[in-house]
Amino acid sequence: MKVILVTEYYYPHVGGVTEHVHHLARYLTRAGHQTRIITSHIPGAPRRPDVEAVEGFEVVRMGEGMPIQSNGSQARVTVGFGLAARMQDEIRGADIVHLQSPLFPMLPYLAIKAARRFDIPVVGTFHTNFAGSPLLDAFRPMLGRYVEGIDQCIGVSHTAIQSASPWVKAPFLMIPNGVDCESWGAGIPRPELSGLHNIVFLGRLDPRNDVDTLILAFRALHKRRQDVRLVIVGGGPERPMYEAQVPAELKDRVVFAGMQTDVAVRASYLASAALMAFTIRLAAHPITVLEGLAAGRPIVAYDIDGVRELVENGQEGYRVPIGDLSALVDGFEQVIADEPRRLRMCENARRRVEPFDWKHITARILRVYESLRSGTQPSASV
Repeated sequence: MKVILVTEYYYPHVGGVTEHVHHLARYLTRAGHQTRIITSHIPGAPRRPDVEAVEGFEVVRMGEGMPIQSNGSQARVTVGFGLAARMQDEIRGADIVHLQSPLFPMLPYLAIKAARRFDIPVVGTFHTNFAGSPLLDAFRPMLGRYVEGIDQCIGVSHTAIQSASPWVKAPFLMIPNGVDCESWGAGIPRPELSGLHNIVFLGRLDPRNDVDTLILAFRALHKRRQDVRLVIVGGGPERPMYEAQVPAELKDRVVFAGMQTDVAVRASYLASAALMAFTIRLAAHPITVLEGLAAGRPIVAYDIDGVRELVENGQEGYRVPIGDLSALVDGFEQVIADEPRRLRMCENARRRVEPFDWKHITARILRVYESLRSGTQPSASV
């Protein structure tokens, strides 16, 4: 079948939705389906072609994805001339249109309108945990008209469904994010990171990711034991601020590795880790945690809804209260100080993540597509 994935977030933008869309496209293509991603150009990044082939599927870019701050992170809204006509041309003849984060403008709104014109079934996947949004409030009149065009909603977690359901009337299914277990489990340790216990953080340097507390926790941990290193893999405009928070005597123990989009590179950092830190304050079903589990690494994370569904205390790692500096330090030390326990957690992590492998998640999403094409309601057991 011909599947169109519509998203405001795709490379070079880095984040959970980007990873979800990219790997879903890969696995749909592997299953023999003609797949196209529709997204935007990213201002300030190296210019990509309007249309390009990526790993067997097609990426179409239209308009400019302008960054805005929303929900404590960076959102994007596509602007440009002729977007509606271009969207119609790109989705004409599709069997399924699948929107990512469809509450947020602008590409999902245009895709819903075009799909309704051509009578194409529409699926919407909701990724976000949010209590409210000035952006959504601004677009509320338009939103009410367009979301009625979604035939089936998917939430990546129960939290995502609770956040989105007040806005959308279509039925919801819970299908979680996926992870490429093979790729993340095949990381090669980085030689320059040998010799110390590495605490690795993967993520954008956004306010909600609480990197400042992570740095404070590492400073406190280093006072207890000197055989540790903090590795921050991610980028963002606030990086200089975080770098300035590292005291001179720890400059060689805190590594800012920058934004990395290649899975093999990011997996190599996790392969070098004693554990993965996850200090994000708000996430519906964090792909980064799935990646850490797939790499076989214990997770020390804030005790938020999305993490609670993936990490059991003492099994795959530890959950600590949000912003609790001493609990974060204790979590790090408990993992590092007891090597037999750490190794058990590594094995538990690999077992825990297996049901989330993309081959299983893609099969579930395909059953939703097939039900909609046949005119039946997808069952809750997909």
